[in-house]
Amino acid sequence: MKPGMGQDGRDVQPFHKGEELSCASRAAARIPFGMTVAIALLLFGCRSQGYTSVSMNPGAPKASPAATEPSPIRLGLAPILSVQGSAEALTALCQALSSHMGRPVTPLLGGDYREINDMLGLGQLDVGIVCAGAYADPRLCRLCEPLLVPLLIGSGPTYQSYLVVQAQNPARSLEDLKGASFEFTDSLSLTGYIFPVARLCALRQKPGAFFRTVAFSHSHDRSLSMVADGSVDAAAVDSTVFKVWTANHPRQARHLRILERSEPFPAPPIVVEDQLSSSGKEALHAAFLDLTSTKAGQAILKEIGWTGFQQPDALWHRRMDHLNRLYGNLRAKNCLAS
Repeated sequence: MKPGMGQDGRDVQPFHKGEELSCASRAAARIPFGMTVAIALLLFGCRSQGYTSVSMNPGAPKASPAATEPSPIRLGLAPILSVQGSAEALTALCQALSSHMGRPVTPLLGGDYREINDMLGLGQLDVGIVCAGAYADPRLCRLCEPLLVPLLIGSGPTYQSYLVVQAQNPARSLEDLKGASFEFTDSLSLTGYIFPVARLCALRQKPGAFFRTVAFSHSHDRSLSMVADGSVDAAAVDSTVFKVWTANHPRQARHLRILERSEPFPAPPIVVEDQLSSSGKEALHAAFLDLTSTKAGQAILKEIGWTGFQQPDALWHRRMDHLNRLYGNLRAKNCLAS
């Protein structure tokens, strides 16, 4: 396989800064279920595969698949939560989907956000649960399609970035954090990196010069723990993860305070690789919706921070267009890490 080519020979060359197209403006004819937006993210070609395959039956002997057994659906999750939290949620989700579909669903946990997006771009995943930042790279519009938009706990089809500090921290805004230690989540995270960088860019500041130290935790819950225990002064996190984490860790949550909230961003979609068969997409669509109809399914969704699903509507598309312009402006100003 040539570098920059997917398994089926499709071109997946890296993003170029001059490409500023809107996924939401693509024609809808090729997209099932009436959807008109598709995934994109900062894809920079194939890397070493650092993702983790999560066993849904640890310790069980591997059986040889029957000749008539359908091929597994490969579902990837970016590490929005720490490895343990992400693995548990992903395994339960895949078990439920597999039970509904009567077809194996293989869970794969990315080593970082880019890992999952690389695999989607190269056709190595069928389904992806990714950050809304996936729409920063419009080239992937032709490679993936949005299946559904999760409705998030407490905010529905939107979420926010929270800048979080310790409760006793006297800071009243980001400007007051100059010289502090700051924890980002992932360089492709909208809420855990892009928003605070955009705020600094508006101040004509770069993270390395503004903060005393910067680092990446690679999961929102880890960032919250680090602020709560005083390991770092502040962090930027996903509002949905904040709500779930603080509800599950009330004693640690008392040590946290939200310093700033971003504008509402469109909720990250569940995306499917467009080479997946129509019957596969339809079965996945039905399986996800079925999760809302049972108590067990609702419990799985709650662990992820979801309450249900909706189709991408006109407002969601407009928010995605706005997000695309935000990324374009940040690239033009050379504010984003390459």
